[in-house]
Amino acid sequence: MRICVSTSIATGFDVFLRNVGKFGFNEIEIRSGHLKEENLKLLEFFSKSIGICGVEGELKNYNYVLFLSQALNAEFTYVELSSRTDLNKLRKMVKKATELGQRVAVINNPAEVGYPSKAKEMKHIAESTGAYVLLDTAHARTESSNIVNFVNYLADETVGIRVSDFFRGYGHLPVGIGETSYLNPVLEKFENSDIPFIITLNERYSLIDAWISKTNLEEMRKKVRKR
Repeated sequence: MRICVSTSIATGFDVFLRNVGKFGFNEIEIRSGHLKEENLKLLEFFSKSIGICGVEGELKNYNYVLFLSQALNAEFTYVELSSRTDLNKLRKMVKKATELGQRVAVINNPAEVGYPSKAKEMKHIAESTGAYVLLDTAHARTESSNIVNFVNYLADETVGIRVSDFFRGYGHLPVGIGETSYLNPVLEKFENSDIPFIITLNERYSLIDAWISKTNLEEMRKKVRKR
Protein backbone atom coordinates (compact mmCIF):
# COMPACT_ATOMS: atom_id res chain seq x y z
CA MET A 1 0.00 0.00 0.00
CA ARG A 2 1.35 3.40 -0.99
CA ILE A 3 0.41 6.05 1.55
CA CYS A 4 1.15 9.68 0.72
CA VAL A 5 0.31 12.91 2.52
CA SER A 6 -1.24 16.10 1.22
CA THR A 7 0.32 19.52 1.76
CA SER A 8 -3.09 20.64 3.05
CA ILE A 9 -1.47 20.62 6.52
CA ALA A 10 1.73 22.40 5.42
CA THR A 11 1.38 25.77 7.13
CA GLY A 12 5.16 26.15 6.79
CA PHE A 13 6.17 24.47 3.55
CA ASP A 14 9.90 24.31 4.29
CA VAL A 15 9.27 22.79 7.74
CA PHE A 16 6.81 20.33 6.20
CA LEU A 17 9.34 19.12 3.62
CA ARG A 18 12.12 18.78 6.19
CA ASN A 19 9.98 16.66 8.49
CA VAL A 20 7.68 14.66 6.23
CA GLY A 21 10.17 11.80 5.88
CA LYS A 22 10.57 11.50 9.66
CA PHE A 23 6.90 10.51 9.85
CA GLY A 24 7.23 7.73 7.30
CA PHE A 25 6.12 9.53 4.16
CA ASN A 26 8.19 9.66 0.99
CA GLU A 27 5.47 10.92 -1.36
CA ILE A 28 3.28 14.01 -1.22
CA GLU A 29 0.33 15.59 -2.96
CA ILE A 30 0.80 19.30 -3.61
CA ARG A 31 -2.00 21.85 -3.28
CA SER A 32 -2.10 24.71 -5.77
CA GLY A 33 -1.47 27.29 -3.06
CA HIS A 34 1.99 25.82 -2.51
CA LEU A 35 3.10 26.09 -6.14
CA LYS A 36 5.20 29.18 -5.48
CA GLU A 37 8.66 29.89 -6.83
CA GLU A 38 10.41 29.53 -3.47
CA ASN A 39 8.59 26.26 -2.79
CA LEU A 40 9.48 24.88 -6.21
CA LYS A 41 13.14 25.46 -5.41
CA LEU A 42 12.69 23.56 -2.14
CA LEU A 43 11.01 20.71 -4.00
CA GLU A 44 13.96 20.52 -6.36
CA PHE A 45 16.31 20.30 -3.38
CA PHE A 46 14.28 17.47 -1.81
CA SER A 47 13.47 15.71 -5.10
CA LYS A 48 15.75 12.73 -4.38
CA SER A 49 13.91 11.84 -1.17
CA ILE A 50 10.35 13.02 -1.81
CA GLY A 51 8.19 11.89 -4.71
CA ILE A 52 5.07 13.67 -5.93
CA CYS A 53 1.96 11.64 -6.59
CA GLY A 54 -0.35 14.50 -7.58
CA VAL A 55 -0.48 18.23 -8.20
CA GLU A 56 -3.58 20.36 -7.76
CA GLY A 57 -4.20 22.99 -10.41
CA GLU A 58 -6.78 25.44 -11.66
CA LEU A 59 -8.55 24.59 -14.88
CA LYS A 60 -8.22 28.14 -16.19
CA ASN A 61 -4.41 27.92 -15.98
CA TYR A 62 -4.11 24.35 -17.22
CA ASN A 63 -1.13 24.93 -19.54
CA TYR A 64 0.96 26.27 -16.66
CA VAL A 65 -0.18 23.50 -14.32
CA LEU A 66 0.68 20.80 -16.84
CA PHE A 67 4.11 22.36 -17.32
CA LEU A 68 4.75 22.31 -13.57
CA SER A 69 3.40 18.80 -13.17
CA GLN A 70 5.73 17.55 -15.89
CA ALA A 71 8.71 19.40 -14.38
CA LEU A 72 7.93 17.88 -10.96
CA ASN A 73 7.50 14.41 -12.47
CA ALA A 74 4.09 14.06 -10.83
CA GLU A 75 1.92 11.03 -11.57
CA PHE A 76 -1.14 13.13 -12.30
CA THR A 77 -2.58 16.63 -12.21
CA TYR A 78 -6.04 17.17 -10.81
CA VAL A 79 -8.62 19.95 -10.97
CA GLU A 80 -11.97 20.81 -9.45
CA LEU A 81 -14.99 21.52 -11.63
CA SER A 82 -17.75 23.93 -10.68
CA SER A 83 -20.30 23.25 -13.43
CA ARG A 84 -20.91 21.30 -16.61
CA THR A 85 -19.69 24.30 -18.61
CA ASP A 86 -16.16 23.38 -17.49
CA LEU A 87 -16.21 20.16 -19.51
CA ASN A 88 -15.10 21.73 -22.80
CA LYS A 89 -12.02 23.26 -21.20
CA LEU A 90 -11.36 19.98 -19.40
CA ARG A 91 -11.34 18.19 -22.74
CA LYS A 92 -8.74 20.65 -24.01
CA MET A 93 -6.64 20.08 -20.90
CA VAL A 94 -6.84 16.31 -21.30
CA LYS A 95 -5.85 16.57 -24.96
CA LYS A 96 -2.83 18.69 -24.07
CA ALA A 97 -1.89 16.36 -21.23
CA THR A 98 -2.06 13.35 -23.53
CA GLU A 99 0.39 15.04 -25.89
CA LEU A 100 2.74 15.52 -22.93
CA GLY A 101 2.30 11.97 -21.69
CA GLN A 102 0.47 13.09 -18.56
CA ARG A 103 -2.79 12.23 -16.82
CA VAL A 104 -5.49 14.64 -15.68
CA ALA A 105 -7.92 13.76 -12.90
CA VAL A 106 -11.08 15.38 -11.57
CA ILE A 107 -11.92 15.36 -7.88
CA ASN A 108 -15.44 14.75 -6.60
CA ASN A 109 -17.04 17.60 -4.69
CA PRO A 110 -18.94 17.19 -1.40
CA ALA A 111 -22.71 17.00 -1.85
CA GLU A 112 -23.30 20.46 -0.38
CA VAL A 113 -21.07 22.03 -3.03
CA GLY A 114 -22.69 20.18 -5.91
CA TYR A 115 -21.54 19.08 -9.36
CA PRO A 116 -19.73 16.80 -9.66
CA SER A 117 -20.56 15.02 -6.41
CA LYS A 118 -22.34 11.86 -7.54
CA ALA A 119 -20.60 8.71 -8.72
CA LYS A 120 -22.58 8.73 -11.98
CA GLU A 121 -21.50 12.32 -12.66
CA MET A 122 -17.85 11.39 -12.14
CA LYS A 123 -18.25 8.36 -14.42
CA HIS A 124 -19.78 10.51 -17.15
CA ILE A 125 -16.94 13.03 -16.90
CA ALA A 126 -14.33 10.29 -17.21
CA GLU A 127 -16.05 8.65 -20.18
CA SER A 128 -16.84 11.88 -22.05
CA THR A 129 -13.54 13.73 -21.55
CA GLY A 130 -10.89 11.08 -21.03
CA ALA A 131 -10.06 12.43 -17.56
CA TYR A 132 -9.36 10.20 -14.58
CA VAL A 133 -10.79 10.36 -11.04
CA LEU A 134 -9.19 11.45 -7.78
CA LEU A 135 -11.63 10.00 -5.26
CA ASP A 136 -12.05 11.99 -2.05
CA THR A 137 -13.60 9.56 0.41
CA ALA A 138 -14.85 12.25 2.81
CA HIS A 139 -16.58 14.07 -0.05
CA ALA A 140 -18.13 10.79 -1.20
CA ARG A 141 -19.37 10.18 2.35
CA THR A 142 -21.42 13.41 2.22
CA GLU A 143 -23.21 11.94 -0.79
CA SER A 144 -23.78 8.42 0.56
CA SER A 145 -23.45 6.67 3.93
CA ASN A 146 -21.81 3.72 2.15
CA ILE A 147 -19.16 4.68 -0.43
CA VAL A 148 -18.92 1.20 -1.94
CA ASN A 149 -20.82 2.40 -5.02
CA PHE A 150 -18.23 5.13 -5.61
CA VAL A 151 -15.44 2.61 -5.25
CA ASN A 152 -16.90 -0.03 -7.55
CA TYR A 153 -18.34 2.35 -10.12
CA LEU A 154 -15.15 4.42 -10.51
CA ALA A 155 -12.45 1.81 -9.87
CA ASP A 156 -11.19 1.68 -13.47
CA GLU A 157 -10.83 5.46 -13.71
CA THR A 158 -9.33 6.10 -10.27
CA VAL A 159 -5.68 7.24 -10.09
CA GLY A 160 -5.59 8.34 -6.46
CA ILE A 161 -7.68 8.13 -3.28
CA ARG A 162 -7.87 10.82 -0.65
CA VAL A 163 -8.43 9.24 2.74
CA SER A 164 -9.52 10.82 6.01
CA ASP A 165 -12.10 10.22 8.69
CA PHE A 166 -15.65 11.53 8.82
CA PHE A 167 -17.87 12.37 11.80
CA ARG A 168 -21.25 14.14 12.02
CA GLY A 169 -20.89 15.94 8.72
CA TYR A 170 -17.22 16.82 9.10
CA GLY A 171 -14.57 15.21 6.93
CA HIS A 172 -10.80 15.38 6.55
CA LEU A 173 -10.32 14.28 10.15
CA PRO A 174 -7.44 12.02 11.27
CA VAL A 175 -8.21 8.37 10.57
CA GLY A 176 -9.42 6.70 13.74
CA ILE A 177 -11.45 9.47 15.37
CA GLY A 178 -14.65 9.21 13.34
CA GLU A 179 -16.71 6.58 11.52
CA THR A 180 -13.47 5.05 10.19
CA SER A 181 -15.02 1.79 8.95
CA TYR A 182 -16.61 3.67 6.06
CA LEU A 183 -13.13 3.44 4.46
CA ASN A 184 -13.23 -0.38 4.34
CA PRO A 185 -14.57 -0.53 0.75
CA VAL A 186 -11.52 1.31 -0.63
CA LEU A 187 -9.15 -0.89 1.34
CA GLU A 188 -10.88 -4.02 0.08
CA LYS A 189 -10.97 -2.88 -3.54
CA PHE A 190 -7.50 -1.38 -3.83
CA GLU A 191 -5.44 -3.32 -1.26
CA ASN A 192 -3.27 -4.88 -3.99
CA SER A 193 -3.20 -1.81 -6.20
CA ASP A 194 -0.35 0.65 -6.67
CA ILE A 195 -2.79 3.56 -6.51
CA PRO A 196 -1.69 6.09 -3.87
CA PHE A 197 -3.76 6.56 -0.72
CA ILE A 198 -3.36 10.25 0.13
CA ILE A 199 -3.83 11.28 3.77
CA THR A 200 -5.81 14.52 3.39
CA LEU A 201 -6.51 16.42 6.60
CA ASN A 202 -7.95 19.77 7.53
CA GLU A 203 -5.29 22.48 7.80
CA ARG A 204 -5.59 22.61 11.60
CA TYR A 205 -3.94 19.20 11.86
CA SER A 206 -0.24 18.32 11.65
CA LEU A 207 2.19 15.68 10.45
CA ILE A 208 1.72 13.88 13.76
CA ASP A 209 -1.97 13.49 12.93
CA ALA A 210 -1.05 12.33 9.43
CA TRP A 211 1.30 9.73 10.93
CA ILE A 212 -1.45 8.50 13.28
CA SER A 213 -3.77 8.25 10.28
CA LYS A 214 -1.17 6.29 8.34
CA THR A 215 -0.65 3.88 11.23
CA ASN A 216 -4.38 3.33 11.68
CA LEU A 217 -4.89 2.85 7.96
CA GLU A 218 -2.20 0.18 7.85
CA GLU A 219 -3.84 -1.63 10.78
CA MET A 220 -7.20 -1.48 9.03
CA ARG A 221 -5.65 -3.02 5.94
CA LYS A 222 -4.32 -5.94 7.98
CA LYS A 223 -7.81 -6.62 9.34
CA VAL A 224 -9.33 -6.45 5.87
CA ARG A 225 -6.80 -9.01 4.62
CA LYS A 226 -7.73 -11.44 7.40
CA ARG A 227 -11.39 -11.55 6.39
